[in-house]
Amino acid sequence: MLLAGSVLFIVLSLSATCNADNPGIKVRMTQDVLENGVKYLIDTMVAEISTYNLPDVNGSATIDNDEMLFELTKIQIADFKFGNVSSKFVPGIGAQISLHRGNAVINCQYDINSWLIKDSASALLTLKEISIVVILGVRRIDPGVPSLYMSDCQSITQNIDFKMFSEISYVYDSLKSHIEELLQRSTSEQLCSAVRSQVIAWDMSFSDLRMNFTLSRNIEADLSLTNDPEISEKYADMSLKGQFHEPNVTAMEYTPAPFTLPAQDSSRSCAGISEASVNSLVNAYYSSGSMNAMLFSTSRSIKLTTSELTDAVPEISKHFKSPTPVKIILYATSCPNVTLKDKNIIMDFQGLFQIHAKPAEGKSQVLLEANILAVLNGGITMSDAEKFPGLNVSASVSLNRFQILKIEPKIKEAKEPALKKGIQQIFNQMLLPKLNEKLKQGLPVPTMILKNPSSVSRQGYELVEIDLILG
Repeated sequence: MLLAGSVLFIVLSLSATCNADNPGIKVRMTQDVLENGVKYLIDTMVAEISTYNLPDVNGSATIDNDEMLFELTKIQIADFKFGNVSSKFVPGIGAQISLHRGNAVINCQYDINSWLIKDSASALLTLKEISIVVILGVRRIDPGVPSLYMSDCQSITQNIDFKMFSEISYVYDSLKSHIEELLQRSTSEQLCSAVRSQVIAWDMSFSDLRMNFTLSRNIEADLSLTNDPEISEKYADMSLKGQFHEPNVTAMEYTPAPFTLPAQDSSRSCAGISEASVNSLVNAYYSSGSMNAMLFSTSRSIKLTTSELTDAVPEISKHFKSPTPVKIILYATSCPNVTLKDKNIIMDFQGLFQIHAKPAEGKSQVLLEANILAVLNGGITMSDAEKFPGLNVSASVSLNRFQILKIEPKIKEAKEPALKKGIQQIFNQMLLPKLNEKLKQGLPVPTMILKNPSSVSRQGYELVEIDLILG
């Protein structure tokens, strides 16, 4: 039961309009995540720009009273790299990315045209000490996906060298300074234009993000953004809807209460999963039938005979002359309710408890049936998986309080007070250990980018901290 809630942390490898004012899930990205993400984006951008064709450049120069027209075409970046990359959050906007000590090698074709000379040859342009400072903004657009845009771009090239492979050296020497001056201005504009094109491409890929996705065959998650990201100098907070439902089913939405992620000096990313989101997931798990399928199989796996119930329910063992196989069956009669407290998860579980006997000859018969209320304490544990790249999410539960709401003994000799005590004993000593065995196995979550997870319950939300590894 509690294990289902643990899959919520998947929203960290990831980021519909929300009717509620408060998000169900908050994800915080730190400076370390920004730097790793920027490094990944810049590596992608440099690879793309290295194949970028710059627009043609036209100009003129007067040499010895002769006007010479020149044109640079087929301008192709052959090599493009930066020696230093840094980034920082820009409050209320997004992030600033600073690229320094850049170098570029550009191939092109040049043409010179005057009344006296016409010439055409290849040329090589070398740019040194390039600096580009870009401010990227991020916002929410319908249907709840992030959108990236370029807020500002400044580019400066300190040194430029233009070499024409022509046999007319005196023309080359005369035009060199004019062409370099023009190129120094135009390349700064064109590099920012190339960056803008790349940002547009990134934004298009963001718009294709599926913020509604399938967790399992029976459960879908709506993790769409509820509003624009909140950017401070230290981190970026993303607010997600955090509602869960069966596929193609309109489910009741749980209204999240406001909560605030704790201030942290740690470089680790974190996510806060509201009590409402946990209950939304539990409801989807219950209404899909997955919860009762798990409870049914877990309870039926207990192998007992009537004689082994002597201590708990002696009336049953007395009713059968020889040991007879019995089955214990447990399933939920309503959706459990989860309450998140500091370092504790509390679940109110109402269910039907049954004991069935299967004599060697004859039909299976119900010996005992009771409606129960169990208040469970629980916790979630996250760890790196040992046998595959990824994480393992496990859980455990213990009994806080047990109550019989209604009991129907099928054996006349049975006394109700004794039966209530026996049912609690079976639940606590037989059912819960089996359930914990299953929860301890954990849920494998394959991932290459999430490491070193930890989880702790806070008042009203579950706090998950994790390292995001890119590259």
